[in-house]
Amino acid sequence: MGGAALPRGADIVRSVVASALSGVYCPAMMGNAVDNPRGRSRWCAGIRGGVSLLAVCLAVYLPGLFVLPPIDRDEARFAQATRQMAESGDWVVPRVQDRPRLNKPPLIYWVQGAGIRLFGDPPPPSPSPAPPAPPAPGSVGASEPFLGNIWVFRLPSVLSAIGSVFLTWRIGLSMFGRSRLPHGGSALAAWLAGAFLAVSPIVAWEAHQARADQLLLFLTTAAMGAMWIVWRRVPPAPARNGHEGSARDPVLPPSSLRAFVPPSLFWLCLSLAILTKGPIAPMIAGLTALTLCVVTRRWKWLLELRPLLGALIVLAVAAPWVVLVGERVGWETYLRTVLDETIGRSAGAKEGHWGPPGYHLILVTVLLWPGSILTALGVRHAWRRMRGKDHPNGVDRAGIGPETLEMAIPTDTAADAEPLPGTWSSLPGTLSGGKGTLTGLKETLTGLKETLTGHKETLTDAKTTLTGVKTTLTGVKTTLTDVKETLTDPPEPGIGTTGHPRTGWLVGRVASARAASFPSSSPPPETFLLAWVVPAWIVFELVSTKLPHYTMPLFPALALLSARAVVLAEAGALVGLQERLTRIGLWIWRLLAVVLSMPTVFMVWRSIARGKHVAASLWAMLGWVITFAVVVQFVLPRAADGSARIEQAQRAIDPTLARPFASVGYHEDSLVFLTRGRVVKLDAIDLPAWTAANPTGLVLIDAAIAEANADALRAIGLERVAGAAKIDVFNYSNGRRHSLEWFETTARAPVIEGGR
Repeated sequence: MGGAALPRGADIVRSVVASALSGVYCPAMMGNAVDNPRGRSRWCAGIRGGVSLLAVCLAVYLPGLFVLPPIDRDEARFAQATRQMAESGDWVVPRVQDRPRLNKPPLIYWVQGAGIRLFGDPPPPSPSPAPPAPPAPGSVGASEPFLGNIWVFRLPSVLSAIGSVFLTWRIGLSMFGRSRLPHGGSALAAWLAGAFLAVSPIVAWEAHQARADQLLLFLTTAAMGAMWIVWRRVPPAPARNGHEGSARDPVLPPSSLRAFVPPSLFWLCLSLAILTKGPIAPMIAGLTALTLCVVTRRWKWLLELRPLLGALIVLAVAAPWVVLVGERVGWETYLRTVLDETIGRSAGAKEGHWGPPGYHLILVTVLLWPGSILTALGVRHAWRRMRGKDHPNGVDRAGIGPETLEMAIPTDTAADAEPLPGTWSSLPGTLSGGKGTLTGLKETLTGLKETLTGHKETLTDAKTTLTGVKTTLTGVKTTLTDVKETLTDPPEPGIGTTGHPRTGWLVGRVASARAASFPSSSPPPETFLLAWVVPAWIVFELVSTKLPHYTMPLFPALALLSARAVVLAEAGALVGLQERLTRIGLWIWRLLAVVLSMPTVFMVWRSIARGKHVAASLWAMLGWVITFAVVVQFVLPRAADGSARIEQAQRAIDPTLARPFASVGYHEDSLVFLTRGRVVKLDAIDLPAWTAANPTGLVLIDAAIAEANADALRAIGLERVAGAAKIDVFNYSNGRRHSLEWFETTARAPVIEGGR
């Protein structure tokens, strides 16, 4: 294959380490510069922060991109469908060989097709007429580094992942830029969130695959960022009790052109996300908007999203392809496919991908690692902020932090100012005084009486206080009784209620209760992040079909919550850091570091022991970047090279690639991609008809099937290819090992029945 030679493994490792050091180690060192918070903030929020994030992304996404074989089965199907679209010129109906692939919308194929237009997709070079020696087991061969040019199809995933990281960083700066965390921590939290997303195992792995999930992540993040811009511009609601709400961004005039940019961007990204993976992004955006309205009791901000404009954009972007594909394949067929991919996946497990509720919650510890270090506390802190219990900087609303509050607790009461035993300290001396003994004793008893009188007055005051508390509790009980009676016997319609006569009273009561729970007239940004994560996460947990990457569009919000918690913990202002469950979670996280961050595990453990959570996260990030680079550059290419070795052996037997080629017992789509769709996947019973139609054909048969059907194979004229060695491969898709043999037709034979 033409093109420039790819860098060798040693060069890639050196570049990975250099990029990782520049992108991760520098912020770690900068994190110790607590005496220069302004410089730290400028570093994380400025051009150097962006360059370092790009270095982190390249350090994670470039290793393995060129040498990792096509991954079964989705990646190979996506890439082959794109290739056939480009070769046929039919950009409406995606196909894999002769089968339409309608379960995924076409945008990812169009984007990958643009990559083919830019970089080309030349066929693999044919070997010399003299058959070369068979490739060594476990090696894809040094003569074909591009592996069918799969890297061209992966470029959209890489670029989408980088775009998602930068969007997360900028959203974090927009959300947390106003809070004054110590030592420039607000900008650091935004930068750290972008880095967490960049190196998270699920994002790093999906960036190495030519699939639609990274494009969906980018478009969903962009749409949610646009929604955040619209939502934060809504003026604060009138505050209760005469207090003004906190300031928000100025509201633009409705006629201003700038007022249309964020909603237009929101609907455009949402439309493109529909063309990427159907209803996932609209579901996330819709649940987020609904949750924000219910929690904050603000509905008018939805008008700022310009729903009429949005409907026009969605129709203009998505409707043309839907109409074209419906007319081409038939509306009944297309609608059946759509229902099967939406309702069918929700009602039952598709392709055996089932998981119980809590499946995604358990996996997030690994899939977001090392950003999962304090995710649970980050979510809890966001909830407390939303409820008005915590200050943005991790302290209570009065500005009293955990340490300050602990120091403010009095150690002595008023009654302890003059301790009771102090009056008896002079008693021994008085008794030894001779003549003044009785007088001293009388004075002592008088002092004792006065002390007891003081205690009596203190107890009387305490009694009065308890009586007041009792009265308050009685009032609360009366209020709850009234609420219960109101809920049991709703008022007449039209009296203090709105909406439906049977439900308006309930909505009003819920709104009143919520008003007491959310006292802030200007909700904090954590409200938006929780609305982004929680409702959609519940839906993903309830859907029957589960795969690890389903929750990936929620990871930017989780990364922001986690990074903020890490920075708060570094400042000593995160509530719950010393709780038992938190300590257990940190131990689990540290044990994962032994596996995922082996090169830097010592520094990770030492940083955690010293309470340096930012440094621990950065050291874990550096170790994971090195570990992941080694795995995808050297380990996985040798473990997943079965189809690549088959394709090489096939070209060695048939240098001109003119003979028909079929496979029995090994039906992976990576072989379809590497042979550019030439391989025909057959069952043993189909062999007689195929050999009759292709008398010069070349057949790859599983050794177990060949042994069980030896007589039938001879009867139809199939014999083993002379000099062709068996190929032993491990099929990681089903966990089976295959020993494959080459057969060819030696004479035209009559069609007979064959066994499986």
